[in-house]
Amino acid sequence: MIKVKNWVILMMLATMAISLFYGCDLRYGFLLGNFRLSKNSRLPQWISIPPGYARSDLNVDIVQYSYRTVFLVYGPPPEKKLLLEKAGVERLHPVSQREFDAHQTGAVYPNYSIITVDGISEIFEQQKPGNVLFITDDPYLKKILPRQKATTIQKQ
Repeated sequence: MIKVKNWVILMMLATMAISLFYGCDLRYGFLLGNFRLSKNSRLPQWISIPPGYARSDLNVDIVQYSYRTVFLVYGPPPEKKLLLEKAGVERLHPVSQREFDAHQTGAVYPNYSIITVDGISEIFEQQKPGNVLFITDDPYLKKILPRQKATTIQKQ
C-alpha cells in the first residue's frame, strides 16, 4: 500500500473544493450557461435604455444560474461599463416543454423560455444552437403564456 503524506491529501481536497465552487455565485447558485441578447432583438420590458445611450450601444449578457437568470447590460467598447444588473426566474415555455417531452432531447430548435423579472414575463427564443437569444412577440406564444407570477430579485 502506498503511503500518502497529509499535505498531498490536503492539496487534493483544496483543488476539488476550488473546482466545485469556481462556477458558483452565492447569490444565484451554480453557473449553467452564458447567452447574449441579439443586437437585432428589442430589449426586455424591464430594461430601460439609460440616458445618453442608444439601443445599438448596449450589449446584454444573459447568465443562467441554478437559482436565477441574470441580465447584465453593458455600455459600448472600449469601457464596456456595467450599466444594469437584473435577476429573475426562468422556465420553459409550454410549447418547448411539449417538444422536449416528445423528442426526449434538449436539441430542439427553435426553443422558447419564459423569463420573469419584476413580475414582467418575456418570451426568449433560441433559434439554433449557439449562445444568441431573441425576444419573440409571437401572438400564439403569448396567448398560451402561463399566468404564473414568479418571485424575483433585482440589483441596480
